[in-house]
Amino acid sequence: MERVSSQVRVMVTSIVLATVALTPLRVQAVAYLYHFGTVFSGSAPAAPAPWVDALYQDVTPGTVRLTLSNVGLTGSENVFGTYLNLDPSLNPTSLTFANVGGSGGFDLPTISTGVDAYKADGDGYFDIKLVFNNDGLSDASRFTAGEYVIYDISGISGLSAANFAFLSAPDGAPGVFYGAAHIQRVPGDASGWVGSPVPEPSAQFLFLLAASLWFGLRLSRRGASAGRV
Repeated sequence: MERVSSQVRVMVTSIVLATVALTPLRVQAVAYLYHFGTVFSGSAPAAPAPWVDALYQDVTPGTVRLTLSNVGLTGSENVFGTYLNLDPSLNPTSLTFANVGGSGGFDLPTISTGVDAYKADGDGYFDIKLVFNNDGLSDASRFTAGEYVIYDISGISGLSAANFAFLSAPDGAPGVFYGAAHIQRVPGDASGWVGSPVPEPSAQFLFLLAASLWFGLRLSRRGASAGRV
């Protein structure tokens, strides 16, 4: 009987820990990570995908931290525009953006918002557009390889990272994406449009899931050893 009870406790503990790791973001501040690694128009950048990442993290109730990073750009490639989505039940024009960090060395983007207001080339419509400098004067003003920028987004009561986990409004053959970016100065004097078709688990999510599985395995082995005594 004691051995059965031990096994039950192991099972319940593992389920609880796994549930914590998998809890929706409205309950637990687990981030959403989007890899922009699918070309839907134009040319692909030189390096392997993904080329741009967008990470959303809950900071405080009603404030979400957005980190855009050019993780896979190389050479002179630069991001000209980034397109993002918002929950259709919310008004994107109510959002406010506060720059809280970044790598520096580039001009901060102009940020515009509107309901399905911005078309990303052959893809659908997005609610948020960040336009970076592309005046051609120098690399110092452009958002180039390895650079990143961080914004705290607020302005809507109860705003969370989950509110940005929505696809673009469909319009065109390429399909719909959670985010898109226009990359310029791709080798061959070309440019390309890339998007994120699926959200990826953040490092925090993976850590919690791995920890829950490891802890459950440890308890299971301990229970089995106690049963053999």
